Amino acid sequence: MIDEAKQVAADVRSEGLTLLTDLYQLTMAQGYFEEGKHNDLACFYMFFRDMPFEGGYAVAAGIDQLMDLVEGFHFDQDDIDYLAGLPAPGGGLLFKQPFLDYLRELVLTVDIDTVREGDLVFTREPLVRVTGPILQCQLLETALLNCVNFQTLVATKAARICSVAKGAVAEFGLRRAQGPDGGVSASRAAYIGGCASTSNVLAGKLFDIPVSGTHAHSWVMSFDSELEAFRAYAKTSPSNCVLLVDTYDVERGVRNAITVGREMRARGEKLAGIRIDSGDLAWLSKKARKMLDEAGFPDVKIVASNNLDEYTIASLNEQDACIDSYGVGTYMATCYDQPALGGVYKLSALFDDATGTWVPKVKATETAAKATIPGVLGVRRYVRPDGSISGDMIYDINQEPSGSAIIIDPLDSTRRKNLSRREYFQLLTPLVRGGKLVREREHVRVARERCLKNIAALDPSVARLLRPHNIPVGIESGLFARREDLLLEAKGFKSASFLANQDRALLLVDIQNDFCPGGALEVAEGDQVVPVANQLIALFKANRLPVIATCDYHPQGHVSFASSHEGCKVGDVIDAGGVQQYLWPDHCVQGTTGAQLHPDLNVKDVTSIVYKGTKPDVDSYSAFFDNAHGSEQTTGFLRDLKVKELVVCGLATDYCVKYSVLDALSLGFQVTLVTSGCRAVNVKPEDEQLAIQEMEAAGCRICEGIDEL
Repeated sequence: MIDEAKQVAADVRSEGLTLLTDLYQLTMAQGYFEEGKHNDLACFYMFFRDMPFEGGYAVAAGIDQLMDLVEGFHFDQDDIDYLAGLPAPGGGLLFKQPFLDYLRELVLTVDIDTVREGDLVFTREPLVRVTGPILQCQLLETALLNCVNFQTLVATKAARICSVAKGAVAEFGLRRAQGPDGGVSASRAAYIGGCASTSNVLAGKLFDIPVSGTHAHSWVMSFDSELEAFRAYAKTSPSNCVLLVDTYDVERGVRNAITVGREMRARGEKLAGIRIDSGDLAWLSKKARKMLDEAGFPDVKIVASNNLDEYTIASLNEQDACIDSYGVGTYMATCYDQPALGGVYKLSALFDDATGTWVPKVKATETAAKATIPGVLGVRRYVRPDGSISGDMIYDINQEPSGSAIIIDPLDSTRRKNLSRREYFQLLTPLVRGGKLVREREHVRVARERCLKNIAALDPSVARLLRPHNIPVGIESGLFARREDLLLEAKGFKSASFLANQDRALLLVDIQNDFCPGGALEVAEGDQVVPVANQLIALFKANRLPVIATCDYHPQGHVSFASSHEGCKVGDVIDAGGVQQYLWPDHCVQGTTGAQLHPDLNVKDVTSIVYKGTKPDVDSYSAFFDNAHGSEQTTGFLRDLKVKELVVCGLATDYCVKYSVLDALSLGFQVTLVTSGCRAVNVKPEDEQLAIQEMEAAGCRICEGIDEL
């Protein structure tokens, strides 16, 4: 059994990566097969949501292994036999023979487009796009993520370390890496990220990466003295002599290295360097540099190691450490401070044979940050004349972006950038067509050079380690709008189609403190309209439609106040300039807290606030006219916005809401009332129902909730 396990471990790489997958990929594949959906065309894309290490960029790596995955993809008889024997938890066998027969003959026919290794990549944009039969796309997911996630993470960590190191960096992480395969992949990725060499001999052989290394403390400890150990090492490695000087005492170790250096010089040889692997590296390196220079060895290099990362190296720079190169192990190979990139692979479109078009698909989720981007996605990278990145546009390759080239942050629609004056190129390029490789393999050195060039072109504000500036990455404006519609539909809002035309506005009537519980003119449950109003505000904002809020805003002594009329009380009706006026408590007085909109209302997304009832001698229930039917400003404002249809909610149903709706209808607007977002005064118990009946009879569409829009 032990020999068999060893053989399996040795054959992992030669076996191919077809079974390097999660079981659920295969159970889904069987489901697609049995449902007759296995050849339905689908599009998936791979992306990550958060920048690794809270940095300003990531370095793509692992694409070369995707080529191995595609070239070696097949189910041989051993694979089929293994799958055929897997038991189902409920009894019987997990996989059925017709499906296994299908897998045995399966040949990849997918198309794959990717970034190139060494490219800088950013959050939410596709690194890989896979298009083809949905069963095949699904079976590639796990191995694809395994290849790209880890290597991209390591390459990024290496790039951060190399960007601050004042000298070459060697990758020393094999002994702490996640297993043999992880160690080899880490060495390759670290080289792409900028490391000059690796200690990993197998990686050096497999990928033609420069290898480097000296000796360990055990070498020194195996001799009777440090000086004897140094002399022996200089004898056996005269052209690669870097002496580790901290086994016992660094200052004494440097003196012994100087002694050996003089002996080598006398033989016509040269001491290449010393390495310090412990202690205060800044202080010790400066001490060692002084000793070497005074001894006549200014060319002997000082190598530092010992759990280094980008922050430690940056700190050494600030302390003017005399270090010429670095050996970085654990923190690079294991990405010690962030163990995973978090890249994901999501379905974004399905092909409709009936119409011959791609149908975009979106994952909505309860967390906005996890919502996906629909469509067959590509990335345009816009660049400045000097070649630096101006911004990345995520777009649907089947929908030509608008000429304005505006990108919108998927998490904040107010953050936008116009890239129309920049040149661009396509970040994703073909890797596989019809299951066959169409891109030549690159030497890993080419990817490393691409990475170094790209990082050198970054603005220092983006390249810095702490709180970097972010390269603008956004969704093309047309795709953004389509995505918002799909997200709304996915959450059960029919409003996505209702709001498709850009001639609608939301009217929020008098959602003010004085009309809510505890206010001067309290409406029962008046504050319950606020959550509904906020949902409507979000809906209209997402569709870039105007939101208007009205506010009663009375001067002191207003004609509608009972206190303004001697001998009168609340509830009395008087004649005010020929208009019958119901008398109310003093409310919504200019400059008071009661006149302010409710604090929980999402006021920041309100387009405009209309103040009414500002004339001292006439009240104004309606958003459009005062009670004497003089003109108000709302009508002209809505006409300017080319609004034809209003959605209305607010306070109170039987007064300001009713009169606003009736006046809007008389002015030719179409009106929909959302009753869940309204509450009534109900001076008489039946007032609310009578008001709704009156509005409906006048032509208002009545909806109980938002989902009925």
